[in-house]
Amino acid sequence: MRDTANIEVGSLVFDRAGSLRATVLASNAADLRALERRIETRGLVVESGEVRSGGGRQIMEMVVTP
Repeated sequence: MRDTANIEVGSLVFDRAGSLRATVLASNAADLRALERRIETRGLVVESGEVRSGGGRQIMEMVVTP
């Protein structure tokens, strides 16, 4: 996430199955999609929810699995 500009982590939760649930915020949806692609290029699987607005930012829930 450090390598993608304008991304803020709202929450991170690891579950017992090895998945990471994250709420990420950005200034626009394109930055969120760039983060999603960057994670996938590292060989991880990303399941993303719909992008929504909140507090002047774009918010997306995602689940990342190995």
